[in-house]
Amino acid sequence: MSRSVSDLKESVSAQLSGVDTSQIDDIYPCFERAARIFVQRAKIPETQVKQNLIIYDGVTDYLADERMFGQGLIDIQPQGIRRNGNDFVFLKMQDDFDRNKKWHQPGTRAAFDYDNGTPVIRIASSYPTAKVVIDPMTSITGWTVDGVGATGLAADSSFFYHHPSSLRFNMAAGQTQGNLTKTLNPIDLTPYLGVGVCFLAIELPTTGFTQFELQIGSSSANYWDVVNTQGTLGFVTENFMLVAFDLSLATKTGSPDITKISYIKVILHYNGSAQTNVRVGDLFISLPTPVTVIYSAAALFLATGQSAISNSITNDNDVIVLNDAGYTIFEMECAKAVLKQAGGAGADSGIAQINADLNSSYTRTGKLMIEGLYDQYKNENPSQVLRTTGHYYDTGSNYGGNYNGHY
Repeated sequence: MSRSVSDLKESVSAQLSGVDTSQIDDIYPCFERAARIFVQRAKIPETQVKQNLIIYDGVTDYLADERMFGQGLIDIQPQGIRRNGNDFVFLKMQDDFDRNKKWHQPGTRAAFDYDNGTPVIRIASSYPTAKVVIDPMTSITGWTVDGVGATGLAADSSFFYHHPSSLRFNMAAGQTQGNLTKTLNPIDLTPYLGVGVCFLAIELPTTGFTQFELQIGSSSANYWDVVNTQGTLGFVTENFMLVAFDLSLATKTGSPDITKISYIKVILHYNGSAQTNVRVGDLFISLPTPVTVIYSAAALFLATGQSAISNSITNDNDVIVLNDAGYTIFEMECAKAVLKQAGGAGADSGIAQINADLNSSYTRTGKLMIEGLYDQYKNENPSQVLRTTGHYYDTGSNYGGNYNGHY
């Protein structure tokens, strides 16, 4: 049975002996707060959200679905292949993830970060095919700059992406692009033809850059050309960002030979202002691997004509995607939220009565008297959210931080 926000209003009014919910200011945010409380106290299967994500070897940071509740990671599933017995997912501490992200262990390790409030999921998995380093950009040997837009090429051993150094140079005032070029020993990139993605690590001093361009081919007359305007996490300055160059979107000049890739040209387009200490730090190519990331969320509402559930209510016709057991508890949390917001003499007693139904009661000796609705619900719907591990003294761990348990 589908229930709408309009039905919820009527149900809450009935619980509260005729309270008119239309007189409650900002009733939608009131219900949304109740949803967040509900999800925090019990993990709700109906509210799981799925994010289809393309991951690459050598790339660890991806934008997470903003509907995720806290760091409620449930699973990272491979698409189109069957899992084996060693394919576990571990949610790690940040420092532990960084120490171990380059190890190609079976399964998947994940961690979370926030970039100015934007959620980022960090993934290191054995699913993707191993990347091919086209050039580590750790030495100026073989690299040249055009000497017009780009000048002063040097190796920088104090600020780098790929140990032990990066390539540092300046961009001259009055120009609009700077070029770096190198001739390589031929590389056979046949498996990457039309599907591979090249990644270039770039560190910029300002936002004065308009686009990034990569030419890759068998000679200066035969190459593929790809353009991008930002990094995988957006436009980043004063730290390295990875810029993706998808070969499936490339334009072709001449007849490049994928079996003999030997020509690389990096073109940085900018606004004509002088730029000091621009750095590039790694160039590699990877194959895309699709996965599905499953999160716990407070997304209870489905708008008319939409296929994805949301944390927010759009109008009274939105459907609440809960089964009977979950909906019963959510009704009560909404009633509590309305009482808190409305206030008045009866609010405290009304809230106390609802809490008595939601929460278990015990004798002074700890014997269960009445099992509350939350405990009944959680017994039938145990949480699947992964517990964060990574340090020896992990809560609930008996295995030195390697336990992949759930709440």
